[in-house]
Amino acid sequence: MISQMISRLLNILKSSNKIEEIPSDEIVASITYDMKSIFSELRVVAETNPFNLYSEILKYECELKDYISSFQLDNAGVDYSQIYINDAFSRFAKTLSILPSGQPCKVLEIGANPYLFSILLDKLFDFEVNYSNYFDKDPYCSTVSEMEQTISNKKYGEDYLFKSILFNVEQAESPYPSESFDVVIFCEILEHLVTDQPDIVLKKINKMLKPGGLIILTTPNATRLVNIACMLENKNIFDLIHPENGVFGRHNREYTVDEIKYLFSTSNYELMTIETLDRFDYDQIPIGVVEYCGISYTNQKKNDVLSLLSRHHLPMDNRGDNIYAVAKKIKT
Repeated sequence: MISQMISRLLNILKSSNKIEEIPSDEIVASITYDMKSIFSELRVVAETNPFNLYSEILKYECELKDYISSFQLDNAGVDYSQIYINDAFSRFAKTLSILPSGQPCKVLEIGANPYLFSILLDKLFDFEVNYSNYFDKDPYCSTVSEMEQTISNKKYGEDYLFKSILFNVEQAESPYPSESFDVVIFCEILEHLVTDQPDIVLKKINKMLKPGGLIILTTPNATRLVNIACMLENKNIFDLIHPENGVFGRHNREYTVDEIKYLFSTSNYELMTIETLDRFDYDQIPIGVVEYCGISYTNQKKNDVLSLLSRHHLPMDNRGDNIYAVAKKIKT
């Protein structure tokens, strides 16, 4: 990574008394990358070779993480901790790589806040994007309202104004006319639903889509390898509780690949693609889980857990951290 190379270079120069004793992390933090060139290159990949977009984004992991972590949501006190950025980055990259490319689209992003993915979406695609959120702690609220939020990046001199419609996708009537969108992005929302009626939500989204429109769905994989490793060491596999967000501040129900397939089949969709993918390279780093005291690592290695499954003749496929699915609205 570029930041690591810079840190090593600084240490060499310090040892040679070529520079003053300035903390290397402060110097690295002051570096501004040429994001215009990076996004220009990635846009070309998105338009001409989208199957390579995921790997190309990962090539600029250091630069892109620095860019998105420099944003601040105004009047929200939001702190994009490095844990969150590291956890979400691979998911952002994969989601961007499964979006339709090379065509104009009208898109709805459900649960857009804190808009870091939204900004990357804007940088790489020429979509007309609508945004929706829901912040009320009442899971049965059915009111609809609007709001504006500004997110600023002083380091890179950028500001975005996001206008979104606030509605509870489980309870409220859709604020959008039928067949309004070519694509609905429904990422990391399913696991937060409360009323145990995910099929109703998917059918509601189906009505928002134009004939042949696509839903992009991502959600944690209930049977991921990390969960098995954590259970072997008596670590809690369930998401942390965030009481400031009420019942929505936790994962109320996670799903398997087969369950996602079933939900699409009963909600008027044709499944196009579905796969699982890890957020981290567990061949290179230990398997861990976020606990209230921070990240807690297990003594389990990825290959050890896979070997355990193999010895007991248990399924080894679809063990990635997150599920990524694309489904098409069936024309009626």
